Amino acid sequence: TGSGSAFRGIFLAGGRYDVGTITGNQIGSLDGSSTITFIESSTGAFAAIYDFTSSSNPISNNRIGAITITGIGTGTGGFRGILLNTSSAATATLNNNQIGGSGAGAITDNLIGAYAMYAIQNSLANVSATGNIIQNISGNSNFANTIVTSGMVLTGTGIVGPNTISQNVIHSLSNNSGAASNSIYGLYCSFPAT
Repeated sequence: TGSGSAFRGIFLAGGRYDVGTITGNQIGSLDGSSTITFIESSTGAFAAIYDFTSSSNPISNNRIGAITITGIGTGTGGFRGILLNTSSAATATLNNNQIGGSGAGAITDNLIGAYAMYAIQNSLANVSATGNIIQNISGNSNFANTIVTSGMVLTGTGIVGPNTISQNVIHSLSNNSGAASNSIYGLYCSFPAT
């Protein structure tokens, strides 16, 4: 899970926020000019932007890239570009974010272990996700029977209206699974029938 994040680039603990709509934030870089190396020494995920509020916060125009996860940890943390752990009564707006650059701006987890790498993960709120670019994410997860890499994992239980997922670009996701049977999904959605 992402809740035990050991690295948080931007952490929203409570209240209302607008993350990047006027001026986008940069965590790492898309061209490799500014890199982040996360040395995992215990269990805990890398979360570039983590929204733990109960509010409907817009998260837009942010750039996340050139991230390498390595170290001596057990490899159970993984990576989350944008992690939403908000409220089923909220609506998260995710527009024009870019997670992963080309070449030197890639996101890589070098550890072998049971973890997942999700560019965007949402488990409660309704979501409006438009114009996001997700690319060049690779890992070495041997987590069996699991989606180990995904551009978006959207499993909201939102109660305030429809979810909108439109005009997003997701490509170049990979994982060296070894003998483990697991999956890579560009986009995974599971919403209530209502």
